[in-house]
Amino acid sequence: MMKKIMLTIVLLCCVNLFAQQKQYDNLIAVFIEDYNTSDYDDFYRLFSEALQKELPAVKAYNFFAEMKEKLGNIKSMEFYGLDENNLALYKTEFESEDIMLLNLAVNTEGELVGFRVINFPQDQADLSFLEQSEEEIIYELAINLPDKGQLAIAVINGDEVKYIGIKKDRTKLKSFENKKMLFGLGNFNTIFTATLLSEAITDKKINLSDLVNSYFDFPFKDSLQFSFASLANNSSFLPVLPEYFDADHEINNRQIDDLFYYNFSVSDLERYFKNEATIDSLEMFKRQRFSFIGFALLGESLSRIYKKPYEELIQDKIFDKYELNSTTIQKPQNKKVVKGYDANGKEIAIHEFNLFKTATGGYSNLIDLSKFVQAQFSSENQVLKLTQQPTLIITPGFWSALGWKIIHPEDPGRSVYFSKAIDVGYSNYIGFSLQQKKGIVVLSNSSTPKLLDALDELTYKLMAKQLLM
Repeated sequence: MMKKIMLTIVLLCCVNLFAQQKQYDNLIAVFIEDYNTSDYDDFYRLFSEALQKELPAVKAYNFFAEMKEKLGNIKSMEFYGLDENNLALYKTEFESEDIMLLNLAVNTEGELVGFRVINFPQDQADLSFLEQSEEEIIYELAINLPDKGQLAIAVINGDEVKYIGIKKDRTKLKSFENKKMLFGLGNFNTIFTATLLSEAITDKKINLSDLVNSYFDFPFKDSLQFSFASLANNSSFLPVLPEYFDADHEINNRQIDDLFYYNFSVSDLERYFKNEATIDSLEMFKRQRFSFIGFALLGESLSRIYKKPYEELIQDKIFDKYELNSTTIQKPQNKKVVKGYDANGKEIAIHEFNLFKTATGGYSNLIDLSKFVQAQFSSENQVLKLTQQPTLIITPGFWSALGWKIIHPEDPGRSVYFSKAIDVGYSNYIGFSLQQKKGIVVLSNSSTPKLLDALDELTYKLMAKQLLM
């Protein structure tokens, strides 16, 4: 199977000009030389005045730099054909062995007026798996579980839910009822926090574009400002976590470092945004960057809006409201908690978080999460409808709502809302179609690279089977 290409970044293609084929030869030669030598300034001079206005130099340079980081230098380019607008397409092979199509538009003066990089057409997808049952698909990929690893899977069709559980004992897979067992949620907690945000907006306490700064009695470092929307859709460009150091000297001890994050408090949060906060402006052209500290700020802001602790808010407005009777933000002390395991079948120690529980650390089971997915299907629930509304376009086929990601957003029949969460010892995927009222929940007590690769294939096949049959 040909390697899937993940880069789909469109710079501009908005012309109706027909290029002369002879004009491309020199352009291609210049592009290859300038790209491979990182002389982007020279190639940028070929952009028309209109294109330069639409695409400032810094954005163009960042695009080419990211393209080179992902794909390496160009090995070869050859004419592939014309697109639907009669513009030239060039099959381009990179050092990474990825193959892309370079789409160019040139005016009669030889200036570049349109440029984009698109995925090379792949062989027709193999859909033979659609003839398999869900159990056959699951067992085929569950072999990638480590010893003692489990999969807990719910296949949702409207009001009906089919539960499938599997456990691995050394090399043997066996059916195992685990629909009531509690798995770590990882950063699926961000969906719950985003739902609390939607509650606050629906209650008319705030607007999505309001700034969280007004709920803190100090100016943020460097006058940084953050809207509720940017924190919920990860477009604030805050770092994943604040850097750890003590007041006297830097400590490299990992255990102490971890304790700092586990115990991160409101006073630590205030100190960070008052004295240390920073954003990575170089990440902005990527549109998104996940941030635990961003969700900590969001959760604390919501607590101040409602004048209630986060734990009380999430219990009242989500767990109780949607009858998620077994779901908890704290680690439960009972035998229904499934332990996490590493690649060697060794148990992984799981710690509780303080302020970062707004983004990670909760526990739930198939029954509760299936209820939560089914609640998404209601067209009358204004809170959940708000969490599903797009707030950020990442690529044409990949958008972000409040917490949820959306693929194929332009096609309601294929649109899938999903969350993929990974934590130490746990991983999960939750996806659904609003139009078809179908979805899946996949929980696991492992997050090894081998299993994560298998989960990508497993969730793709299960969702495709749901939507295409």
